[in-house]
Amino acid sequence: SSVDNKANGNDKIFDLTLQAVRLVHERRTISKISKIVSNTYTDNYKVLLGKLPKTHSRRPFVMLDRLNAMLAAEYQVRERKTDKKLVSQLDTEALQLAKEYLATVKTFLDKTTTRGNRDTDTTLFVESTQSLSNDLFEESKVHFARAVSLYHSLDAHDLCAQWSDLLQSILQLKKQVSVSLEDSDVLLGQVMTVKAYALSMSGNHASGMKTARDAWEKVKTVDSMVNLFHCSLRHELKHHSCDTMLEFDAALNELLTLSSDSVVDEVLAAFPRLSNSCVENEVSGGELLLLGVQDRWMDLLMGSKTFNRRLKEKDASEVPEFSVFDILRAYLKNYEHVISLKKDNDTTDKNFEALGRIVDGVLKLLVQVRETKLQKRSGRRKKRKSAAENNVLEGEANDAGFVLVWDDPATKKLLGDRSDCVWTAEQLWNIGNQLMAIGLDSSRARGFAADAFAASHDFCLMSEEEEGQSLSKGYLDFDVKFDPTKAMLPKFEGSHERPPCDISSEFSGQCLLISVATAVDYAADRMFGGGNNRVGSVDNDVQILLSRSLHRLAQAQEELQLNCDDEQQRSEVNKMIVLLALRCLLGVGEDSLALESLKSNGLYDALHKIHLDELPSLSQTQDGIFGTQFVTLRNVKLMSDLAEERKMHQTSRCLQRLCAQQLSDTSKFVLDIGEYEISLGDIQKDIIQSAFSAKDVIEVYEEIDALVEKHREASKKGEGGDFYSVEDLTWFAKDANNRAVQHDLLGDDNTAAKLFATALNLVPLCGQDVQCHSQSMNAAYQQVVSRIRTRGDSLSSIWNLINE
Repeated sequence: SSVDNKANGNDKIFDLTLQAVRLVHERRTISKISKIVSNTYTDNYKVLLGKLPKTHSRRPFVMLDRLNAMLAAEYQVRERKTDKKLVSQLDTEALQLAKEYLATVKTFLDKTTTRGNRDTDTTLFVESTQSLSNDLFEESKVHFARAVSLYHSLDAHDLCAQWSDLLQSILQLKKQVSVSLEDSDVLLGQVMTVKAYALSMSGNHASGMKTARDAWEKVKTVDSMVNLFHCSLRHELKHHSCDTMLEFDAALNELLTLSSDSVVDEVLAAFPRLSNSCVENEVSGGELLLLGVQDRWMDLLMGSKTFNRRLKEKDASEVPEFSVFDILRAYLKNYEHVISLKKDNDTTDKNFEALGRIVDGVLKLLVQVRETKLQKRSGRRKKRKSAAENNVLEGEANDAGFVLVWDDPATKKLLGDRSDCVWTAEQLWNIGNQLMAIGLDSSRARGFAADAFAASHDFCLMSEEEEGQSLSKGYLDFDVKFDPTKAMLPKFEGSHERPPCDISSEFSGQCLLISVATAVDYAADRMFGGGNNRVGSVDNDVQILLSRSLHRLAQAQEELQLNCDDEQQRSEVNKMIVLLALRCLLGVGEDSLALESLKSNGLYDALHKIHLDELPSLSQTQDGIFGTQFVTLRNVKLMSDLAEERKMHQTSRCLQRLCAQQLSDTSKFVLDIGEYEISLGDIQKDIIQSAFSAKDVIEVYEEIDALVEKHREASKKGEGGDFYSVEDLTWFAKDANNRAVQHDLLGDDNTAAKLFATALNLVPLCGQDVQCHSQSMNAAYQQVVSRIRTRGDSLSSIWNLINE
């Protein structure tokens, strides 16, 4: 007991002595720096150290207290705004003293170090029997941490890194001597995190990156993840030797896998810091990394259980710092900026898919909100044109208690405002146009542009949604994307399957129309990617895009018919829809689907009508350029060739028949495709040769016979004009005769008679090599007719010879 009291008394004497020395040293140091006193004064710490043996356990405490006094002086001289050069000198002295202290303290923190000779102890410096290692360590940790905090707050990154390294050495030394220390790895990781940041900011990017990785292995927290991202970002932008987003994704996934929902919220709260780090380095290319940070922010927020629960329960008790649309607006602005730079196409291309994923995620949230009070309806009320009727309609809605989804306070706080939804629609339109302008052969930009325009349509419609009055499934492109059974095909005759959407607009319809046009151009580039006119293999993603484009066309058709009052504009839009529908069907590559649209949904007649509408405007066109003006006719021919290459044989034959019919309507027998010319005769030959039935052949020869008769009537009146070449007529005559003989042998007298009659009608227009067989052909024809009359069959279905 007496020994303990003596030790405590000695400790108090020692502490009081140090306190007195420290106060004097601080005042003199400040006065010296402020040039109040001369540079010569007694350093009492040196006096104390001179009294202590080299191995005395109190010696490190004296050195540490001296370091503490210098740090305290540094705080005060900075507050007084002393000359920076003198302050820097003081910083250097303090750092040098800290290094000397660390070299000394290693001896006294080692358990194996022998104690000093008790004979050398004095009354003032008598050594306590109690181990001072833990006390020395705790005081060292506090004072060095103060220094790290001071220089970190001053953005003195080089000094901060050096002090952090000293503090790290103390923690590692303590761990080595096996003195009990809880959470030593956590403390080391935290110090190394600060050190990594300081190294990176001072320009030592490689060292900062390595230290940040080591710190992450020591302590896996949100702060260490953010610091790892920061150091990796600066290293990548400076040296282009690491992948920041790869590092970040690995750390983020590891953190989320081992953590609870509360950590997800903590990670979400850290994303503003990550974004700021990218913005601070935007000049060096940080905008691309910012795009990656923002899309991960959106993904994590929309997948957060806490956020989705609050949205479902409409719990806005805690207002988030950023709503969904706040983040989305920042993302879309930066996305447009990145596209406009066009300086790193490969990196930009990696972010295209993220745009669709994020937009779909936001639309999914909006659909969930609008279906909170879903009432099943076959559609929406029919749109009324007059302002008076619209006012009445709005009054009825208010009386019924219907409000916009966007009027809900919880929706505004968690998601955003209606104006955000409108802004998003406009911004996606702008982004779509930017993507179209990129025009890279290796880029899929235009495919994503098509989806951006369609998403713009959806946000446009969603901005007008009412609670309890939501759209039926299938009115949004988003609906069909995840439920293809809701898809429709464009219809060009008869009534539509459903009423159009009353909250649509001309803008929403144009979004869908330009989306399909972009998709068709993109598909054409992919299909003819080799630079020739031959169709290559069509990728699955292109077929899916074109299949969805058919529904978009059907929806655009409804919306533009409802909202477009200009008849001329409506006619132009309808023409565009017809041609785009044909292009989409051929891109999808389903022969039966295309044939159904042509025959059952009125596409065949719609194409023919467009061609007929072109004729009056071309009636005064000069003959020299007449053939090049038939846009629809040329398109039909090219599409028939494409269908044949796509092995859509039924569709190809149908389009060839249409092309032949259109040429007949224009009395044109030669069509200028651009690179080559093709005659009506060649088209009809192809139809005949690819026909599956005698009926198809007879229909073609009926058209030929009608043109021959028309030509003969014109010749009688002395009128000239285009007509089949002798080679074409000769081919038709021979083919019709040969087919007639085959049907005669098979006993099909009616078909044989029709074909013999066609052949005989063509013979006078052929060369001598055919005309010489006219008598034998006529004899065969008469035999067939005789058999028909003998049986008593009617000849009404058989056309007679023109000269009979």
